[in-house]
Amino acid sequence: MKVPLADAGAVHAHREIESDVDTDTPQLQQIADDDLREFLSRPEIANALQPVFSSEFERTAVPVKLFDSEIEVALDHGEIGAGERHAPLSEAELELKTGRRERLYELAIALNEAIPVSLEA
Repeated sequence: MKVPLADAGAVHAHREIESDVDTDTPQLQQIADDDLREFLSRPEIANALQPVFSSEFERTAVPVKLFDSEIEVALDHGEIGAGERHAPLSEAELELKTGRRERLYELAIALNEAIPVSLEA
């Protein structure tokens, strides 16, 4: 789950809430946000939760130092599926670890010049 951060400007900035799951049943007790956990744990909500899609992919994470900033380039390759439908998944995600947000765009533009990609905020 990704929760938007305030004052991110034009960049999508999120606090990521992630945990591995072994089953199709959401593990609501792992949600650290008390209000969100309480809301999702209501019987009428919890009983209605079900998987909508799944993704199976391999991730390769590469740290990149760009001037005064550190960026993680995560390369995902795999498949996303919903029911009987499946589609390939190929994504490069740039995550600013430290430094200036504009360095993300500089790196994205440089990547686009080297290989055809579509940029998404």
